[in-house]
Order: sequence, then C-alpha cells, then structure tokens
Amino acid sequence: MNLRPFFTALDPDARIKGSRDPLGFEVIWTGLGREIIGNLTTVTRSVRQFSTLLYGFHFANLAANLSEQRDEQFLPSFLRFEQLAGYARFWTYHEQAVGGDIRGIRAVRRNVREFGQKRGKLWLSQKREWLILSDQKTYGLYGMFRMAAHKSGLLDPRNDRQLSKRAKEFVTRQLQGLDASIQKQLVRHIARDTRFDLAHSPVVAAVAKFLAPELNLAEVEFYGAHLVRGDHAEITRRLAAR
Repeated sequence: MNLRPFFTALDPDARIKGSRDPLGFEVIWTGLGREIIGNLTTVTRSVRQFSTLLYGFHFANLAANLSEQRDEQFLPSFLRFEQLAGYARFWTYHEQAVGGDIRGIRAVRRNVREFGQKRGKLWLSQKREWLILSDQKTYGLYGMFRMAAHKSGLLDPRNDRQLSKRAKEFVTRQLQGLDASIQKQLVRHIARDTRFDLAHSPVVAAVAKFLAPELNLAEVEFYGAHLVRGDHAEITRRLAAR
C-alpha cells in the first residue's frame, strides 16, 4: 500500500482572498482557537463595546416595557441607544480617545460634524439616513457582540435579549450615581425616534460619563472575570454540561 503524501489542486473555496491572511493560518486558528478561546472572536476585542452592549440592553428593555409591542420594540430601542452612545462618546472625548471603540465611526463623525455643529441637533432613528452602519443590526454591536456576550455569561442563557443575573446586578451598581430623572429621560430618548441637542443634553453627558474611555476598577474586575478568566458560575455550569 502506498502511503506517501501527495498534493492536490487547491480547493477554490480554500484559496486565500485578499492580503489579510496571506499564509492561510486563519483556517487553522478557526478550528484550534475555538477550543482555546470559545467566547471571543477577532472582532470582539473591545471591552468598552461589550459594556455599551450591556448598558444598551438594560435601557432598551426599559424602553420596550413602555410599549404594548414589547418584543418588537426592543431592537429599535437598542439601535437608538447604540447611536446615542456613539454620538455622546465622540462628542465628549473626540476621535483620538474613542474612535477605534465606536462601530460606525465614519457615520458618527459625519453626523456630528454636519448636523451637530451646524444645526445643533441630531436624530436617534431607525430611518436609513440616520443608521450609523449600512446594516446596523448585523454589523453593529447587536450582530457582532451579542453571541460573544452570551457565551461569556453576560446574557440570560434562556433569553439573549436579557442580561444575566450577574450582569444586571453589575449594571445596576454602575448606574447608582446617575440621577433617576436622567435615566428616565434616556429611556424616553430611545423608546421612539427622537431629535436631541448634542451640545446641551444631560443625557449625552451622562452616557459619556458611564462609557468613559478608561475602565474603572469594578469594570476591570467584572469583565476580566467574564471575558478573560471565565471563572464565573454561568460559564462553569455551561462548560460542565458540554
């Protein structure tokens, strides 16, 4: 029996496309890396984007509760929060500090400069012209970070539109210093399409504060446990059941 190795013609589906991975190592990483790091991807590399997702889910659920069509209103409310977070962070800290941490930064930059400075107000809206990505649901935080957050124990195992118990407790503690009236105003902002004053809104200032470029000590510990060490109860139970 001839057991000598041999080469075949290259499978067109395996051919390297572009220059990002010229040696073709990504195929190896995809298989091996998932066994080593099962909760993160090459896209989900920003801790602040994870925290934006958690705050967004928290407030989007509150906004959806104001409507009789709760399930239908969650996603639009979350997308508006993502827009608000991008505008607030870019306006407050400028591109050098947060540009790499905002999905849809080009649209955020354009809208802030063209509308915020000239007209004073911006829209949080589902309308196509105000989405910060061509398909914000797919390419924004909801589409790119939700699965990683779920695998990291940040979302409810039974409902990935709800925060896990530990994540909900953490977000609640982080928001304790935020005035209740501002939280209610934030919820109203994202519950429907809303025009807001970028320069003078207390909501913008509040969002920028709890999404500051630097993580606080509580955030370092919380996200270190969930994203890096995976030493919390939800992940432990899930791995044990595999």
